[in-house]
Amino acid sequence: MAERYVLDALEVTLGASFISWAALPIAASAKPDGIDTEHRIAVEVFARIGKLKSAQAHKVRADLFKLAYLRKLLGPEWRTIFCFVDQSASASLLGRSWTADAARAFGVEILVQDLPENVRLQVIAAQDRQNMAKVRQVEPQFTVTDTQDLQA
Repeated sequence: MAERYVLDALEVTLGASFISWAALPIAASAKPDGIDTEHRIAVEVFARIGKLKSAQAHKVRADLFKLAYLRKLLGPEWRTIFCFVDQSASASLLGRSWTADAARAFGVEILVQDLPENVRLQVIAAQDRQNMAKVRQVEPQFTVTDTQDLQA
């Protein structure tokens, strides 16, 4: 839901029309979240609120690499945009880090599209559910059934 909201908002801002199933004019297995072939724009959306955890930072770098790859194949007349929904989540690509330097060097634009409060709360709720699911996945390796087991 957040991804589609962001693409809709960017359509208004950029005067574009993003179609997720549109084909790129190149042979590439990598697909961005939104493509406008008429205006030559490829967009990747990262709908995370808050500071990135390690795995999320890896995902951001992988998506940046995907956009850099697409820009190389598509040519400099194409805009490649990495859009976040939260300023703190975007910090790794907007700050003074090697990944921010890489984004600039590869010509990948970094944008932050604010979400309306109801959508923002839905994203936060989804993140909370994901965190709880991960906690439930961690099962104990053994179960103590008798206090004598502890004394051995």
